[in-house]
Amino acid sequence: MCGHGHGKGHVEKMKERYYLNRDNTILLGIDIQEKLIKAMFNSDIFMKNSKALLNLTNIYNIPVILTEQNPKALGSTSEELLSIVPNATVLEKMNFSGFGPELDEVLKKQGRNNLIVFGMETHVCVYQTVRDLIVNGYNVTIVSDAVASRFEFNYKNALDMMSKIHTVISNTETVLFDIVHTSSDEHFKEEIGRAVQQ
Repeated sequence: MCGHGHGKGHVEKMKERYYLNRDNTILLGIDIQEKLIKAMFNSDIFMKNSKALLNLTNIYNIPVILTEQNPKALGSTSEELLSIVPNATVLEKMNFSGFGPELDEVLKKQGRNNLIVFGMETHVCVYQTVRDLIVNGYNVTIVSDAVASRFEFNYKNALDMMSKIHTVISNTETVLFDIVHTSSDEHFKEEIGRAVQQ
């Protein structure tokens, strides 16, 4: 009886967890602050892909939340990125994890349970935020080529740790095509094609 062991509810739950679409998703950027970016080993590819993700949110009206770690010391979110999404919700924090009552409240108001996460550093603030999101019942997709660390070993180790706690480890192009879903989408050729060819 292979293939008949799961009901409709199970299928819908799996779709909610693993299928990204513009109606159930929020983009969460962790601590993309000017003083941190230049220290990252993969800063160039990180910035390129971060822009592609943010541009996608404008096309499909996907909410954006950005956290800032101790902005008095580390400065604010990159102006280059913030200019793409001037209406993003920005949450200041002192804890390394971006998840707390404030973020939880914003997420509950949005009524969306799937988060696409990018930012820095992969092995500290991104990892701790993702861990807390998973523990609190959210579905998380990490964009592996849009997270950054100072050292490549820490970056790779963090992705491995997150894969072991039920995080989907994805990449920018996969996320873009998942959201767009079909080549017949009116934005596909111009916007998405340009994003993946940058």
